[in-house]
Amino acid sequence: MVRIKFPSKVTVAALQAYQLFEYPNVEIGDVNPHAVDGIFLVELSKVLAFNFILKQPPDKQWGRILENGTWNGMVGIVSRGEADLGICFIGINEEREKVVDFSEPYFISDRTFATKFPEPSPRAKVYTYPFDIQTWIGIFVLLFVIPLIYRSLMDAKRSYLGTFLKVFGTLFGQSVSEKDLKNRVLQGSWWCFAYLVSCSYSAVLASLLSVPLYNSSPTTVRQLAVAIQNGEFEVISVTGSSILPDMIKTGDEDLRYIAEMVDKNNWYVTIDKFLDEENFHGNIAHLANRVSFNFRFGKPPLSTKFISQDMFTITRVALIVNKKFCCKKELNYVIDKMNKAGIYSHINEIETYKAWFRAVKADSKVHERALSLDDIAGPLIFLMFGYFLSSCAFLVEIMYVRIKLTNIYKFPVTN
Repeated sequence: MVRIKFPSKVTVAALQAYQLFEYPNVEIGDVNPHAVDGIFLVELSKVLAFNFILKQPPDKQWGRILENGTWNGMVGIVSRGEADLGICFIGINEEREKVVDFSEPYFISDRTFATKFPEPSPRAKVYTYPFDIQTWIGIFVLLFVIPLIYRSLMDAKRSYLGTFLKVFGTLFGQSVSEKDLKNRVLQGSWWCFAYLVSCSYSAVLASLLSVPLYNSSPTTVRQLAVAIQNGEFEVISVTGSSILPDMIKTGDEDLRYIAEMVDKNNWYVTIDKFLDEENFHGNIAHLANRVSFNFRFGKPPLSTKFISQDMFTITRVALIVNKKFCCKKELNYVIDKMNKAGIYSHINEIETYKAWFRAVKADSKVHERALSLDDIAGPLIFLMFGYFLSSCAFLVEIMYVRIKLTNIYKFPVTN
């Protein structure tokens, strides 16, 4: 076995990031970092026989260039020689390569966005969902127009209200007994229309009531850009991430617009709070590597958050290396051998499985709650609407009888 020369002690810059790199818990006697990159660093130290000292950037960023031309975050620490290496799922890009070197890539990941799953639609509105707004408008217009046509072509003596009630009743399956069938085409057309509308509404409503209906939510990059433009969604990204510059470089207008809106509105969070549950309240989308979402929420279809299938860009993940570091060749040699052996992929699969197990376990909890007004709002609205129509019909009948009696007393019938 060939012995590889490597420093016995190395300073490594790293971020505290859930399931990517987690610092050892010294309170319980931990000495080694955890999570996928933490385990990978430990394996590297075993092969190259070095001890490492961890150093966390005070600003908790991967690194971005500042207005004065200097770099902050992990990139800044390594470029200034305060650390020899840097690790925490950091991607290679041209700007960073100007001040630091990168090792052989040990993973390739695509970038996407994630949101919370859409919330159930209000149950009170489910009775309006079978038809869109244009169809409803057309039905209501016909309800008021058809009685006018009936009166003009068939029976001008019949009141408009009476004709309207007969037309309205056909939509609910009420039978029609017309002795005069001289306008069969008009009547037959309306009866067919009423039958189709009634059957279609009943069929669609039955499916909506049997399967929970959810609000719409963006699933593609295009839909996300439109939602942001309409003020319906916000997008957040990790401070110091290279994902926004890489999105702009793609030349895609939707990606450019999303990146510019994030920077314009300062929709940034630090990496230690990026995937916290509190950041998923409301209509908020998160931009990150897909593997970060898989580690935190599990893989679809068993993930606890919606992870889009669209892909922004692809990034090569590697270690940051100080330009004056002595043993880049030896480091790359070992990483290349570990890649061919599939060590990092094996670590990644194990950590992803753990995340999936946690996600399934958390999602399997039964949440009991009392029956709320929203659960019965739809039937209550229909019941109250029925009571309202019945009351109106009752009042109309009373008024009609009184008017009729008044006319009889005022103009008594004589022989």
